[in-house]
Amino acid sequence: MYEDVLDKFEIKQMNDYAISKWTNEIQIKNSMCVFNTETVIVRLFNTYGPGEYYHPYRSVNCKFCYHALHDLPITVYKGHFRSSTYIDDCVRTVANISGNFISGRVYNIGSIQLHDIESLAETIWEYTGASKSLIEYKESEILTTKIKKVNIDRAIKELDHKETVTLKEGVKKTIDWMREYYKIK
Repeated sequence: MYEDVLDKFEIKQMNDYAISKWTNEIQIKNSMCVFNTETVIVRLFNTYGPGEYYHPYRSVNCKFCYHALHDLPITVYKGHFRSSTYIDDCVRTVANISGNFISGRVYNIGSIQLHDIESLAETIWEYTGASKSLIEYKESEILTTKIKKVNIDRAIKELDHKETVTLKEGVKKTIDWMREYYKIK
């Protein structure tokens, strides 16, 4: 997914969350036209890490870590792929916008590393030692895009976006933070 894909192609948004994000981008673009605002649109893809408090509608990374630590069940939909962006890498890139501000720009900030959700669950369950009987596997989730591969070339070129933390390292840091925050031994 390139930054301009939604301007070039009509894409049927698959769920209310995706619709709300696209609607907000249109509102931002309208503001630029009507009020001449100087604006940058940032699309963050599965940003996760320490400090992300649990809520049922948080990222899959956060939700799975929390559930594993609290012996709660999860459902893993097979064949779904995502990239995950560690919070420190995301924040550094967003901060770089101020040094290279180009009004009207759209930036995808994510990872070039694509992983399936099954592998994410395995990594979390291995590190936490939670019972794998808590994981229920299902074939697919009907209103969710199966593969979300994002192009981040512009963020790399213009904002010096770098991935410095691997998914495995980031998951461990997230779980360690959650153990401390939620007082789990």
